[in-house]
Amino acid sequence: LNLGVSYDHKNMTFYADYDKQGNERTVSGTTTEVENTQINVGVANKMAMNETSMMFVDFRYRSVEEETVGGDTEKTTALPLTIGFETQANSWLALRASVSQNIIINDEETTGSTNSEKTSDNTTNINAGATLTFGKLTVDGVIGTTGQSRAATTASESGVLATDNLMTRVAVSYMF
Repeated sequence: LNLGVSYDHKNMTFYADYDKQGNERTVSGTTTEVENTQINVGVANKMAMNETSMMFVDFRYRSVEEETVGGDTEKTTALPLTIGFETQANSWLALRASVSQNIIINDEETTGSTNSEKTSDNTTNINAGATLTFGKLTVDGVIGTTGQSRAATTASESGVLATDNLMTRVAVSYMF
């Protein structure tokens, strides 16, 4: 179930989104039911800097709850602020970058049969991307941090902004 609503007023977009999903996971012959609920309520603003460039700001309240039936429950609440910039460098190249950071609220709590844990990790995400346009064909790629790594003993982000990681997530589109 996914319900959403948005309202545009001048350059501002106010929005709310509710998403509830369920699935089954089978690991080594053991099937587990998982329910995931996500709520987003926020406001975004897109501002034209000039004819070829724009900046956007997005601020939202985000709540995510993942419950394993008969097992652990993981709850995450956050107030992420995202600031981004995009420019059309020329007719065939668009460049963009964004930075996102949870502010004020940044909580993750795991409760269940095995243990209970509450953490507040580093949440800074930096991304950069480009779109190459060749007539009706576009190639879109992004590099950047890809989320938090739980394997590390300290809170850290995985993914780097480095040229050896260039275009690690790529999409190709052709418009007929």
